Parts: sequence; C-alpha cells; structure tokens
Amino acid sequence: MTERKRESGARVDVAELAMLLTVLIWAGNNIIVKGVVDTIAPLPYVFLRFLFVVVIVFGLYIVQGRIPLIPRDDLKWFMLTGLTGYALYNALFTAGLKYTTAFSTAVMISSAPLLTSVLARALGIEAMSRRQWAGFVLSLLGVAVFVSDKMVEGNPAWGDLLSFLAAISFAVYSLATRPIVQRHGSLMVTAWSSLIGLIIIAPVAAIPMARQDWGALGFTGWGAILYSSALSMLLAYTIWGWAIQRSGVARTALFLYLIPVLTGVLSFLVLDEAFGVMKILGALLVFAGVVMARMGSAHRLAPVEE
Repeated sequence: MTERKRESGARVDVAELAMLLTVLIWAGNNIIVKGVVDTIAPLPYVFLRFLFVVVIVFGLYIVQGRIPLIPRDDLKWFMLTGLTGYALYNALFTAGLKYTTAFSTAVMISSAPLLTSVLARALGIEAMSRRQWAGFVLSLLGVAVFVSDKMVEGNPAWGDLLSFLAAISFAVYSLATRPIVQRHGSLMVTAWSSLIGLIIIAPVAAIPMARQDWGALGFTGWGAILYSSALSMLLAYTIWGWAIQRSGVARTALFLYLIPVLTGVLSFLVLDEAFGVMKILGALLVFAGVVMARMGSAHRLAPVEE
C-alpha cells in the first residue's frame, strides 16, 4: 500500500511539473505573439503554425514508418478538438492579441478553467470539491487584483471579447480531448487535430495570406512562428493532453490561472513594464488559490463515453 501511494504521488508530481512547463511556454507565447501581430496578420500566422506542426509531426511518423489512422468511432472527437482547440482557439487568441494587451488576453484565457469545470459538471464527467471551488474563487480574485490597475485604463472591447471566446473554445477542447487521449495518446491527438485545424483554417486564411508582406517578417517574425509551432503548439499541446489524461480536467485546468502571472513576469523582464503592490498581491492570491485547489480532489461522476 505504501509503495502504491508513493508511486501515485510521484505521478502527480511529474504531471504538475509538466503543467508548469506548459503554462510557462504559453505565457511566453503571449509575449512573442504580441510582438509580431503588427507584422503578420492573425490568420496567416495561425496557418503557418499549423503547417509547421503538421510537417514536423507527420514527418516524424513517416520516419518511424507508420502513420496512425483515426478510428471511425473517434472521428467526431478529432473533428471537435481540431475545430475548438486548434482552428477556433488559435484564430480567436491571435486576433484578440492584435486588438488588446497581452495581459488582457491572459486574463480572458484564464477563465477557461472555470468554464471547463462548469462544462464537466454539467456533463457529469467530474465534480468539484468545496476546497477546489474555493481555490478557483481565490484564483479568480487574484487574477482580478493582479490586472486591476491595467483594466481600469480601458482596453479595446473587441480584443477582450475575442479572447473570451477563445477561452470558451479551449474549455470545450479540454473536455473533448480527454477520451481520445486516453485511447490514442497525446501525440496522435496533436497530430490529427492540428491537421484538421489546418484544413479548417486554410480557406479563410487564403486571402490574408495573399495580401501578407512576407518580406517584412525577418528573423524575429519567423522565429516567433517557429516558437509558437514547435513549442507552444506541438510540445505544449501534447504535454497538456497527457496531463489531462494523468490528472483529470479539473486539476489540470487550475494551472491556467498561472498564465496571467507568468505573462506579467515575462512582460516585466522583456518589456520593462513595472508592477505595483496590487499586482504582487494578485500574484500571491493566484498561487494561493492553486495550492488550495491542489489540496482538494476531483470526484468523477461518470466514466468517459467510449
């Protein structure tokens, strides 16, 4: 029994380290994408992200000598993850960053855990303990305090709205990815979902692609696309899917609350933005909420449909 408990604890630790790495990558992506959205339009940027990921991951499968195919029974799940977690989320996220600040986008995206939990509860997948709900509330309060002095200045409404819609898309993706990750592994889900996302986004990106000034990108622009593709999408999405499989939707989603804080830290280091007492207090509240919710446990209400 002791050995079994130790093994379980070790798995939780590995999963949490993986989730911390993922949110750090995504926080960095907020800063990087914000720096290039004035140089490259959102849809061409998203199209190239998908294209890079598809070439990398399917190239890897070709080298291995086998491309795993989607079973007919799971096609609906892959279509849903490709639509919500890739096409819609990335298009809305990138467009939102163009019209608002990285902080505002991070705040809107941080609502995804609560949306995910509400959906999971409504569908009978997972229940939330009182301590976890208290942690969610505390983290939400921390996010509000953290960005309060920034939000009162007034940010473009369209950018905030697009970012919130992106959070809804990610919440749906977090639930949709769970059953197929359990059966096929996170790399296969990333591979086919990104290809489906590429197919969906290609028609609407065609005209912006033709109008894009590709010569203006330079090393910085192409480097940002490579980071967003290889690290933020391919690596981070794969890790995120694995973490959901290992720790569940509710506990994994909690870590998204750290993204606004990490985005703030990176903004300070990269963009020389100063932070006052309210932002420091907000960061502490966010971390306290994550710790509180981590101490609670999610109770599964029903198995995932096969």
